[in-house]
Amino acid sequence: MGAGWIIKDQDLSFSCGVNYHPSSTRPELLAIMTALLAVPNNAKVAIYTDSQAAIEGINRMLDA
Repeated sequence: MGAGWIIKDQDLSFSCGVNYHPSSTRPELLAIMTALLAVPNNAKVAIYTDSQAAIEGINRMLDA
């Protein structure tokens, strides 16, 4: 299983393999979190995912 993202405006991308996790939720969360680390502070960000579990996980982290 893998994770990855693309920042089109900066011609920047990231991809990696994620081992030992049978669920797709962890790779989805990894992709979202690493993408957020790569963008400048206060940047406007749009994240597209079809993973409701990843959306809920990110919302839980933001609410903590």
